[in-house]
Parts: sequence; C-alpha cells; structure tokens
Amino acid sequence: MSLVVCGVLAGSLSGCLLDPYAGHRPARFHVGPNTRAVSVPTAAPGGATSGAARTTSPTPQGDTEQLAASTVSLQFTMQTPHAFYTGIEAETGRLHVPLSNVAAAYGVVGLEQDIGLGSLGAEIAAGWQSIRYKSGDAEHETIVVEPRLRGQLWIAEQWTVGATMGARLDDDGDNGWMAGAYLGVHSARF
Repeated sequence: MSLVVCGVLAGSLSGCLLDPYAGHRPARFHVGPNTRAVSVPTAAPGGATSGAARTTSPTPQGDTEQLAASTVSLQFTMQTPHAFYTGIEAETGRLHVPLSNVAAAYGVVGLEQDIGLGSLGAEIAAGWQSIRYKSGDAEHETIVVEPRLRGQLWIAEQWTVGATMGARLDDDGDNGWMAGAYLGVHSARF
C-alpha cells in the first residue's frame, strides 16, 4: 500500500505542485468507460469456493476463470519535455457477477506523437488494484503493470475523443486485457 501512496504522490508532484513550468505545460483530463477481462479463482485448496482474485502463491491454470468487468476511469496527466507525459488514474466498477466490485489507482507514464487531427501514444499504467468477487469477501489486492496503446482525435479546440487498449501478462497466469473509450478535456487549445 505504501507503493501506491508513493506513486500517487509522485504523480501529483510530477506536473503540479513543485513544477515551475506547470502553467506552461499542457494538462489533460480523460474520463470514460472500460471493459476488462479479470481472472478469478474458481476454487480454493480443498475444493471450497473462494472469491480471491489472486493469492500470494501462484494458482494453477485450471483453477481460474476469466470474468468480464465494466469500469469507469478518470485520468489526469501533464506533458513533460520531449512528448512524454505523466499522471495518475483512478478506476472503479464491477465484475459481471452480483455483489462484486473493482477499484484501482495507477501512476501513468506515456509517450505521445501528434498526427495532425489527433495523436497516437503508448503508456504504462502501474499501481494497485483491488477486486471483491462476492459480497462479504475480503478485498484481494495486487500490484498491476499494464502497457497500453492510446489514440485520440480533436473534436473542438480543447476537447478530444479517444480509445485505449492494453494487456497484462503476469507470472501467475492472470492474462487480463482492457479496452476503453474516453472524452478528453485539455488545458491547451488544438
């Protein structure tokens, strides 16, 4: 959990509080829906049903199932020199099973290239993710590293629409993916 706090603090300080050029670098806010595939175990040792999204020891491949999740993400980033950007992202939603939820907080680092009416980029989101698989179940937290591709088009002077997709391949067999769309508000005009 201290890693998450450090990541949020670093993301905040990277483009806001201590940056003497903060008023001169473009900032942006993206909000939009995502769909995710999340691996959850189907049974704990001994055959008991478990809601654990992940455990500290690797789970055998046959004991997991992949469920869909719908989330909403809020991302704030600020451009740094040489087409890089950094920021923070929060995500919340639910699995497509009753009485479940997903929550996450990420630090984001990316590289973006303008292409006339929009931009294309690649980013890495890394941070904390928590999944509650069923009501009354304890939260199952994990550290996530997720590379993504992102593209956006200008629709007005300070507004964009875009899409993102990413994948996560972990050592313990969690091969989740995500795809989403978003609306962006930018501090600098097109």
